[in-house]
Amino acid sequence: MLPDGQHFLVNPFGLHFSEITASNLIVCDFSGKVIRGEGEPSASAHHIHAPIHLKNGFWIMPVAYIGADG
Repeated sequence: MLPDGQHFLVNPFGLHFSEITASNLIVCDFSGKVIRGEGEPSASAHHIHAPIHLKNGFWIMPVAYIGADG
């Protein structure tokens, strides 16, 4: 969740995890509307992330996993 308490970040549908960068994340509201960024979130990403952020607020911090090559 972003500090405004009204939006959160999600990766755009169709990108492989290796292609995701901070600059191509999408800012969405809790109804799934894209506020900033290009692309659309997957429906499953919205339905998973929105309730978690609504319930837990700003205390849920983003986590990134970077896997080893090969």
